[in-house]
Amino acid sequence: MSESFGGVFLSPPWGGPDYDPSQFSLRTLTPAPGAALVALARLLSVGGNVALFIPRSADLDEVGKLVTAEEWVEVEEAWMGAKLKALT
Repeated sequence: MSESFGGVFLSPPWGGPDYDPSQFSLRTLTPAPGAALVALARLLSVGGNVALFIPRSADLDEVGKLVTAEEWVEVEEAWMGAKLKALT
């Protein structure tokens, strides 16, 4: 039986005590690179809707490469008080 969803939310591990924001890259995410995670999530999602929770230091040009010219990316900032914490 195959299931599909209206959207998929991905929150790959990128934080923790050893987190270095200057080292973050979608290419080096585990358990798989960002492009592979998004491709798999698209297979599960009706319409290909995927949300990716990433650090504020993420390279938005790298994020933009995950979509085709016909698609678009919307970036939402997650703030805690006066501090930007992450992007979705």
